[in-house]
Amino acid sequence: DRIIKFFFSLILTKTRKNFSFFKKHEIFINIGGGKDLVADDLTRNAKNLGLKTIFIPAAWDNISSKPFLEKPDEVCVWGPQTRKLCKILHNIEPYVLGVSKFDIYRNKLKKSVAKKKLKLNKKFKYLLVSGSSVVFNEKKFINQLEKFLLKRKYNNYKIIYRPHPFSQIRKYDEDINYKESNKIIIDPTASSGFKLKDYPYLLSAVEGVITPYSTMILEAINYQLPCLALGYFEKNSVHFNWKSFVLNAPHLQILKGKKFIIHCLEINKIEYSLNKFFDLIPKKKIYKYQMKQLTKKIVFQSKEKYAQKLKKIIYK
Repeated sequence: DRIIKFFFSLILTKTRKNFSFFKKHEIFINIGGGKDLVADDLTRNAKNLGLKTIFIPAAWDNISSKPFLEKPDEVCVWGPQTRKLCKILHNIEPYVLGVSKFDIYRNKLKKSVAKKKLKLNKKFKYLLVSGSSVVFNEKKFINQLEKFLLKRKYNNYKIIYRPHPFSQIRKYDEDINYKESNKIIIDPTASSGFKLKDYPYLLSAVEGVITPYSTMILEAINYQLPCLALGYFEKNSVHFNWKSFVLNAPHLQILKGKKFIIHCLEINKIEYSLNKFFDLIPKKKIYKYQMKQLTKKIVFQSKEKYAQKLKKIIYK
């Protein structure tokens, strides 16, 4: 292994492009997914020029989804969980920084205030179905959810669908008939361009969150909302094996056994999982403390804002 690593390192060093446009600087900060070869080249160049290099993962899974081709001098992680993964997988002791988007979640909103802001009917209860960037037939699922609500006579529930702003093309997904039962609406904030500041209103207005496995699960439990996590594999229509991903992704293992998260890993278990999810919704207050504790394990939050914490690391 060492010989292979040596030769690959030699090849990468000899074949890298030489960028000199930041040679007058002192620090190179790479904020991204860790899978960008250009970022690896930039890190290599920066270290060659004597710059301090810092990697900040943009997403929850970035620490565990790819090895570093060129190790940065410093890594800043989301929380205790990714600190442990970083040490195990990369043999790097990182800084526990948190994540910038969680700054907007500091102050919780009343449900009535959130519904008024989003112009939602206060007579109804709402479920948020959040789309995935990776291919998943979420519209097909929403159609099934609508039929389930009608079948079970959950007349006071409506569905808010929030498509992912950077979703991959879906070739086999269905269309949604928004007028058939008037139970499905597009996220009211979508027209404003998926702004981060709208998330607190959206999460404060709903009773629970349904999503393919993503950071949205974490954002739901941060608001003490029960979550239905979808990870079933549709062999003939989706090439990404969601079930395999869920069972093997290191960052998702912390979600196992949590009673406030319903896991649906089989397509023939959708109705069964929905029944469990609706049984869970009225009991969500029971798990408030456990949800807070799990959030703390994944995302470090403090009185200091993200920018202030990052500034201390940069100038250390």
